[in-house]
Amino acid sequence: MTIHTPATLPFIRLFGRYLREQGLPVTQQRETVAQVVFSSTGHLSVDEIERVIATLSSDHVAGTVH
Repeated sequence: MTIHTPATLPFIRLFGRYLREQGLPVTQQRETVAQVVFSSTGHLSVDEIERVIATLSSDHVAGTVH
């Protein structure tokens, strides 16, 4: 489950457009990772991103973060 905030929505849309231009699918997992990264106020490690995603979604895949 991803909740887009008004501040991050333009970045999520830009990220989705980039993925499509590269021929990559826009998946819920990728959008969730992007939401966590774009809503952060600082640098996050991979472990921190995974920890936040685990609290948001029960169907996250660690490979999506890496």
